Amino acid sequence: MDDATGLPGISSDHRMPRGAFVDDQVFAAERAALFPGSWQLVGHESEIPEAGDYVRRRLFTDDVIVTRTRDGDVRVLLNSCAHRGTQLCRGTSGNTSTFRCSYHGWTYDGTGRLIGVPALKTSYPEDFDKDGHSLVRADVTSFHGLLFAAWAPERPLEASLGEFAWYLEALLSVTSSGWSVYGPPVHYGRQGNWKLDTENFAGDGYHLTTAHRSMYDEGVMGRDAESERKVIGHCVATAEGNTLRTVHLTGPDGVDGPNYLGFPPSHFGEITANLGPERAALLDRNTVVHGNIFPNTCFIKVSLGSVGDEEEDDWTAFVMFRTPLPDSPHTSTLYQWVLVPNDYPQAWKDRSYKFAMRSHGPAQVFEVDDLENFARIDTAISGVRSRRGTFDYNLGDGTAGEEPGWAGPGDIDPQNLSEHNQRAFYARWSELVGAAR
Repeated sequence: MDDATGLPGISSDHRMPRGAFVDDQVFAAERAALFPGSWQLVGHESEIPEAGDYVRRRLFTDDVIVTRTRDGDVRVLLNSCAHRGTQLCRGTSGNTSTFRCSYHGWTYDGTGRLIGVPALKTSYPEDFDKDGHSLVRADVTSFHGLLFAAWAPERPLEASLGEFAWYLEALLSVTSSGWSVYGPPVHYGRQGNWKLDTENFAGDGYHLTTAHRSMYDEGVMGRDAESERKVIGHCVATAEGNTLRTVHLTGPDGVDGPNYLGFPPSHFGEITANLGPERAALLDRNTVVHGNIFPNTCFIKVSLGSVGDEEEDDWTAFVMFRTPLPDSPHTSTLYQWVLVPNDYPQAWKDRSYKFAMRSHGPAQVFEVDDLENFARIDTAISGVRSRRGTFDYNLGDGTAGEEPGWAGPGDIDPQNLSEHNQRAFYARWSELVGAAR
């Protein structure tokens, strides 16, 4: 916290107050000024393909129902009866035409409209307004099947994405068949402020060789580290606080033309045609793309040659989206979705999901390494003295070298190790949260 103003925010010398990660008042400011107007990922259309299908999710701190109506529309409904506030839906997923309260029997259709009230004609006023007792609805919109919702969006999702949509289009347009969620989404609780997770995905390549040293030692990070092939990285940020980091392999690989590592070669032509030359350059010989859609929709595409199956040395990619949902300044609940292209071979889909779960699943090395460090940060800075001071985000400031390797938009920092993206994330966070204090 800034001693002069009392406002949290990133300073001109790229420091963030530790209190921003543990302070109850900062969390209250996020609750009031950041999340209600921000688009957050609540699922994917493939999870609710038929009328009446629903899944239960979180929208910031609220329990919501994501459902498809009989007309095929998607609704995001507050999971709380308009009568006494009772939780309506207790299942995690299913199919139903109505949601009936277990307390007094009020019943709602899939749009959230109140359609049934016991004793309505005999015990309620004649002018009782059923339409005025509908379930609270969030705004919802779809981007390549990804469902984003907000309680009171300040602007459309397209405006919030801005030029960053260029990168999401590159990632999600590798297939013409669309995407589906593979397996049930994973969700679990963890210790540590939600921003630690988002800044990690925003562009932190600095922690890899320390926190994930064992993955290098086991060869999971690629055998090219020992060869003449080198890696180059870039960090991208936009004014909206959206961020992305990429890593590419350089040097000979024996492949003529584009090499979309981890995707089936039989689909290379489709990928090139869908992306066009500029976006294709982003994914050509790319090993990882990871980033964050402000404030808390993280994503990652990783191409790996092996995750524990040495006899299966065949590059395979996986695409994962995830959201750390704040429960308190010190804890959050994390949701993960693995996406696969609809028309890819089943064996490829199975292997893609296996790679995702073996590397970034809740009990696997990458996740365990990161979550342990997040918990250690929270423990170490939660004391009276230890919450004073700042975090430093000066890595990569003024040290950029080569030019960007593609013609994409945004503020591009051509460095593999840089906190360029974290600085952009906290600049946007400071605009919104600092103004609320």
